[in-house]
Amino acid sequence: MSRIGYVLLTLAAVYLVLSIALGIAMGVAHDFRLAPLHAHIDLVGWVPHGLMGLAFISWPQLATCRTAPFQVWTFGLSAPVFMVGLVFALLRDQPVIGSFGVFTGVMMFALRALRITQDSVATRAPAE
Repeated sequence: MSRIGYVLLTLAAVYLVLSIALGIAMGVAHDFRLAPLHAHIDLVGWVPHGLMGLAFISWPQLATCRTAPFQVWTFGLSAPVFMVGLVFALLRDQPVIGSFGVFTGVMMFALRALRITQDSVATRAPAE
């Protein structure tokens, strides 16, 4: 059994804690310049890591593909790079880096999930 799903769920929990901590810190300081970062920690960190983790646990065949570790590493490493880049974009008006890696990781996951669901529908016997 692959541990990929559990690693992704653990990362999702870390991103959730970071997002909540940043939200509290912004509220206490009454400084909301990093509000987009707070949202992106949820939308690029917590949500996709959690959903991908659940998908890997629910569909073990996702982890059997040779590209599965590469996809997880690509997405997993690109997400924090993207978030750090977003800080520079917000505070110094610089372009966001890491977004291409996040996109690549998500596309790799989506293509594998689509292939697996198509395969399972194609092999399912018609209902009588």
